[in-house]
Amino acid sequence: MESICSQVLHLALVVAARAGVVKGTIYRYFSDKDELFEAAIRSRAAPVFGHVEALIDAFPGSSEDLLKAVFQRLYQNMFTTDLNVLMRIIISEGGRHPKIAEHYYTQSISKGRALLGKIIARGVERGEFRRGPASDLPMIILAPAIMAMVWKMTFDRFDPIEADRFMAAHIDLVFNGLRAGQS
Repeated sequence: MESICSQVLHLALVVAARAGVVKGTIYRYFSDKDELFEAAIRSRAAPVFGHVEALIDAFPGSSEDLLKAVFQRLYQNMFTTDLNVLMRIIISEGGRHPKIAEHYYTQSISKGRALLGKIIARGVERGEFRRGPASDLPMIILAPAIMAMVWKMTFDRFDPIEADRFMAAHIDLVFNGLRAGQS
């Protein structure tokens, strides 16, 4: 497993590259790794959640199509960015560095939960989704995406699975559980 030091180094290199500076310059602006993580989370969370919120508010189609669009955005971010590095750091270091976990929860998880709740509530109000355990705890519908990320980080080199296959299975599982008229 990649050490936390090499993960931080990778993160610092990514931040430096995006800023157009050398890695050493990054450490002039961040006093410690917690501060660097917070900046990395902020730089990723704000644009994603802003886009999704605008999409929800203006989406003319069904709640199912809206949720599919959100899933597509999620999978695109998971498989084409360095989000897996952040997730690995949060999972491995969140217990030892509670500020990192708290910041990620505040900036990402809580906002994502609220947006998912808004989509599911929209679908329930329109009669597209049924009330039940999944609509009462909307974050559970992200479990297949988290599994896809874990697979990509851990097992992909042994048994590669394309992101499109994960997403298709995810969509099938979620909508067969949410659609109204099903028991």
